[in-house]
Amino acid sequence: MKNRHWKNLLLKLKIKVNFNDLTLGNLWDADLMKNNKVVNEIMAEARGELILEDFIRSIKDCWAKYELELIRY
Repeated sequence: MKNRHWKNLLLKLKIKVNFNDLTLGNLWDADLMKNNKVVNEIMAEARGELILEDFIRSIKDCWAKYELELIRY
């Protein structure tokens, strides 16, 4: 998960702690099992974004191998 996903999770769980100061205790106090729907939604979003980023990276790497020759006609 990226920082934006963590910040979104903290916002939805109403954890009023700066992301850099987040501890496992803060998450434990938020009762993640009770809020598993919110956690699963954010994790699914992060997972989907990772899949798209990997796919775009693979396309970019594939096309970087080719050199296109432009011909005036």
